[in-house]
Amino acid sequence: MHVLRIVGVRPKIPRQPEFASTSKHEGGDNRTNDGNLEAQLNTLESMRSKCALNAIKLENWQYAALLLIHLPESYRHISDSFLTTGKIDQLDTAAVTAKIIETEIRRKAESTARPVLATAPSKS
Repeated sequence: MHVLRIVGVRPKIPRQPEFASTSKHEGGDNRTNDGNLEAQLNTLESMRSKCALNAIKLENWQYAALLLIHLPESYRHISDSFLTTGKIDQLDTAAVTAKIIETEIRRKAESTARPVLATAPSKS
């Protein structure tokens, strides 16, 4: 079998979308893109289950690594902490997911509970 190669032309490989991205999937829907990381994680877990039913299996550590690699930049500290403190093949999906959700909840709480700074009257 011969493979035709065109010199100087590189195939375009689409970049994997990160969580909470603005790109749409084929068909125009945002199956994992509603800005809510917990809902996105649930959707991805459902997709993983469907893949497993069709003999496409990701080991627990592989799935956890994929989640960490594709987090938005603002969550990069989570992936850094998991990927630098242990062996990759010992990553746990439940721990990674819990940390992501915990961080999202904390950030939402902080953004809604920001106190308005009252200015005290100055004494003359």
